[in-house]
Amino acid sequence: MATADYVGKTIDLWAFQQLKGGSDLLEQSMLLPVPGYICTGIEKLIQRWIVEFFTKQGSMPFQPTRGSTFMTAFSRGELQIEADLIAEFGFAAEQIFNTIVSATPENAPPEEVLQTAVLNEMSILADQIQLIVTITSAAGTSRQVILPIPFSVITTS
Repeated sequence: MATADYVGKTIDLWAFQQLKGGSDLLEQSMLLPVPGYICTGIEKLIQRWIVEFFTKQGSMPFQPTRGSTFMTAFSRGELQIEADLIAEFGFAAEQIFNTIVSATPENAPPEEVLQTAVLNEMSILADQIQLIVTITSAAGTSRQVILPIPFSVITTS
């Protein structure tokens, strides 16, 4: 991005790599490869959405409505079948939409205003599930991200 791309916009530290879309896995990297990367526009919106998604609702003492119920349900083992994952994602997407929309200033650039978050696909792998989500802004800009959610299988002898 050129410097002009940031004029009149707010910025955020870029905490997640691979927000530009594609089929690469999302990687959290606050300090790698180089500290101080910033994002704005659709990348900033996606990052806000991801932070809310991975935050367990109720885990922030002074902001109990922040986050979503998805990770809590997932970590409790309540999402046993594909239909459970789809339904819980829908609940989480609505919670996140309400949180982000209520916290978005009226004069925010359209690329930073959430329009939709759609679950396109999910894969259940040996050690994680991967959710492929398309996030679209009010400007009509969208990006697809892959959200890896690791789990461990407990076996008994």
